[in-house]
Amino acid sequence: MTHSGLRKTFFRVAAIVGLILLIPVFGNLFLTGWNWGPGDFALAFAALFATGLAIDLAAHRIASPAPRLAVIGAAVLALMALWAEAVGGLMSKTVAALLG
Repeated sequence: MTHSGLRKTFFRVAAIVGLILLIPVFGNLFLTGWNWGPGDFALAFAALFATGLAIDLAAHRIASPAPRLAVIGAAVLALMALWAEAVGGLMSKTVAALLG
């Protein structure tokens, strides 16, 4: 991928993530009890941006459908696990419960 192509990919993914993050911005402004701080937005941006880049990479670089789907699925599952951990420590509580 060329330098300009990589730059376009970064900007495209960042723009999509920015649009997605408008949802919690408006939640903070108009809904009672929705209290995201700057750290929450930073974590959400980083997680969504990394997931978006992984999906874009898989979609454009992996020719075979099965590995492409596996990489995309792994990226989405990693995002979901990170989100569950960030929201309430769900993964830590689950692992602690399983380990006794």
